[in-house]
Amino acid sequence: MKIIYKNRIGDNVTFARLEEPGKWIVRFDDELSYRAAYASEDCKDLAFVDPAGGPCIAVGSVIPKTKYEITRICHETYHVDSNGFEYSGIILYTQA
Repeated sequence: MKIIYKNRIGDNVTFARLEEPGKWIVRFDDELSYRAAYASEDCKDLAFVDPAGGPCIAVGSVIPKTKYEITRICHETYHVDSNGFEYSGIILYTQA
């Protein structure tokens, strides 16, 4: 499932469900600038990610156009290809 959200400045924010249940990746058009705040002292989890033009994506909020509540946000590897290249990004966790 892929959801494309057009924010208030006209850029797309894409939410794509990964193969693992309850796991989504969020991508911003043209690598928009964004703000983020750490939720833990070990700097592994984020409290929110706020791309320029929105939407603010926070723990406890819902992925736009769905009923999936975000329970965790982090930056991590989500795929390793056959050549060993790691793909990473902002990952949203929801209840499956």
